[in-house]
Amino acid sequence: MVSHIDIRSVKTAAKDHWQGLLSACGVDVPAKGKHGACPICGGTDRFHFMDDHGNGDWHCRQCEHPNHGDGFDLLTKAKGITVIEAAKLAADALLLPLPEPQPARKEAPKSEALPIAEKVNKLVAQAAAGQSDYLTKKGLQCPDQKLLKDGSLLLVTQALDGTITGAQIIKPKGEKRFVSGSQKKGSFIPLSPVIGTPDTIIITEGYPALFWLP
Repeated sequence: MVSHIDIRSVKTAAKDHWQGLLSACGVDVPAKGKHGACPICGGTDRFHFMDDHGNGDWHCRQCEHPNHGDGFDLLTKAKGITVIEAAKLAADALLLPLPEPQPARKEAPKSEALPIAEKVNKLVAQAAAGQSDYLTKKGLQCPDQKLLKDGSLLLVTQALDGTITGAQIIKPKGEKRFVSGSQKKGSFIPLSPVIGTPDTIIITEGYPALFWLP
């Protein structure tokens, strides 16, 4: 388990993704620029999610001081956790490997979040083939699935032309979420490689249903 995390690196990766990132962490916020219920103290329209400059900025008219901050501040207050715990939670939601501590004299990377295809390829490189506990509970024996270190099932989504559009993560107990930045519209999870233009396309609802096809 990593005992230290570079918060600035996580902030860089989280930039412009706070809307979906907060939701993935269990903190619901209104759309950017809108008012709604505060994830900290409730209400109906006391909370304003500005998300200025993609940093997840917010303000609440009723919360105790400080009643404003960025996405990390909101995570800490809404979940009742420390900044370090919030950074690790955000890193997990972004599906980024937790970075090793950097020497103090080095600055955090200033690059933008990775393109989705590159992010997914990094996850695929970290995955190993194995039997998914999630699929086992569904009565399916599929030993060659891509599994992450925690046993989560990694399902890569693509467009019909083969372009990687994102990935879905299914935890061993069935919790599901998409990698931040995934494009859902027009995407699918193929059971086998798509070669050329297929004559017939069979669409199922849910990945396990693919294995019940005749």
